[in-house]
Amino acid sequence: MTVRRLAALVAALVLLPAAAAQARPPVLISTSGEAVGIAVDAAGTAHIAFNATNYPSEQGEPLMYCAWPAHANRCTPQPLLIDGQNPAAQPPLIATSVPPGQLAIVSSRDTIDVIRSADNGVTWSAPAPIGTGRWFGGSIGPGGQLALSFRDVDYIEFYERSLLGSAADTATADLNHGYGVESVTGFAGGIPVLVSQGETGMAVSSWSGQGDIHDPATWFGPYKIARPYGFDLASGPRGLWLVYAVITSSADYKIYARRFNVATHRFGPRHRIPGVTPINGLGLDQSTKGRMVVAWYDDVRDRITASASKTGGHWTRAKVLATGVSLPANVRVGLGPNGRGLVVWDDNGDNKIKGVRVDASRMLMKKHHR
Repeated sequence: MTVRRLAALVAALVLLPAAAAQARPPVLISTSGEAVGIAVDAAGTAHIAFNATNYPSEQGEPLMYCAWPAHANRCTPQPLLIDGQNPAAQPPLIATSVPPGQLAIVSSRDTIDVIRSADNGVTWSAPAPIGTGRWFGGSIGPGGQLALSFRDVDYIEFYERSLLGSAADTATADLNHGYGVESVTGFAGGIPVLVSQGETGMAVSSWSGQGDIHDPATWFGPYKIARPYGFDLASGPRGLWLVYAVITSSADYKIYARRFNVATHRFGPRHRIPGVTPINGLGLDQSTKGRMVVAWYDDVRDRITASASKTGGHWTRAKVLATGVSLPANVRVGLGPNGRGLVVWDDNGDNKIKGVRVDASRMLMKKHHR
């Protein structure tokens, strides 16, 4: 460890008691689950779904769900699907307004299934298959368009599907050759964007908007970005944003945010996000009013930390949200229209699902801004 790195850690540890005093203890959502997903609706209710892990083997990993209203202190998950399937640690995708006034959850079961609710999560439809495959990254775009990405050796199989589609659709596109380990997808308007990381670093590809979306010749890229240590995408009124962490030559950790440029099909200039500690798991979301929050796990002090931004150009100093956190496998952020929401995660060791509130509006108040 370098002298500079050691000094940074010592300084951070000195400030630990004050930071911890401002943090809230996390709320235990479930004692047995993995691969959590979240979306917050226009009323501020957080919709949380994950895969249960404590059921008999013949029941597989049931799809669990709970609704956490803005005024409530917690939610109680209930099983939606007990079908003997094991989703291979794939987080469910949740849409809060596709079609308008409905909820939809997409889960990787034997097929890619979607279930819907027209009464804000009280009752749910039977699962409807809309395709096949297992994905390691996924997002929901305009009109219920789905962008799903699946790892295959050193490249990514891209699936374009629809919440209103059918299992008869089996088309795929092989993208990002040489960058095929981890992947996330997002939408720049109606254009699907794929970011993935392999041995040679992280790269972006994006559809041209013309021709067959499952023909690689209709895509731009892959364009190399960096060699990251965790990354995520989120779209909204401020456009499509990428956040990622890197390790510098002096062993420091830095987090950057970059906006996707639809004209160049590349990400624009870097914007530094405060945070220099070892990082594991980045989660990003953007509210319908354009406020953004990025949250991550600080694996030196076992805590969840976050930063917020109004535009993506300037970010608040890091704020500790929760302490005493075990190593998470996934960190997810869900924001309502006013920037209030939740950060949720699943503990990698004991399969507990936990969450803590986050308030971008409060973080962006002048006294909290760097």
